[in-house]
Amino acid sequence: MSKENVPQNHFLPRSWEVPLREKMKEGAIVKGRIGEIRDFGATLEIIPGIEGFIRVPEVSWTESIDMRNHFKINQEVQAKIIWLDRENRRMYLSIKQLTEDPWNKITEKYPLKSRHTGVVKKIAPFGVFTELEYDICGMILLSDLSWTKQYNHPSEFTQIGQRIEVMILNLDVINRKLSLGHKQVNSFKALI
Repeated sequence: MSKENVPQNHFLPRSWEVPLREKMKEGAIVKGRIGEIRDFGATLEIIPGIEGFIRVPEVSWTESIDMRNHFKINQEVQAKIIWLDRENRRMYLSIKQLTEDPWNKITEKYPLKSRHTGVVKKIAPFGVFTELEYDICGMILLSDLSWTKQYNHPSEFTQIGQRIEVMILNLDVINRKLSLGHKQVNSFKALI
């Protein structure tokens, strides 16, 4: 085969073997562009020829992310290398590990009976998912919306995006569950 018939990139050193790639190791922070997006994860091209994979659980500490809605092709993203296999040219990346797990200090920041303001993120027939901060969401059950009024559906009380006052009713650190109440913010005695 003559040199003219060989693809140009054939003469480039294999990107996984270039000495400069020694900077790429587990724990290193890398930046790249989102390539292929699948339901279970997305590829991140760090440089031509080197890409890693971001699995859904490595995007957020608590929330299950819809990858197709969360990322766009060619979006620039920063991630941490959490597993690297140079021999097989495979790498797993994490976005969530760029920040501290917010649940590490949850009991200090959100003690029982403390009051906070959250944003309604999702409404289900049984209650309202409310975000207190990024990666910290809790549930207000339908029965914990009001002392005096009974609602058939939470949408009769609130809408997605609305700010709402809440009280911490229960905290399950192991299972990462936060139970919230809205009616508890107002004393029942004050309403009688």
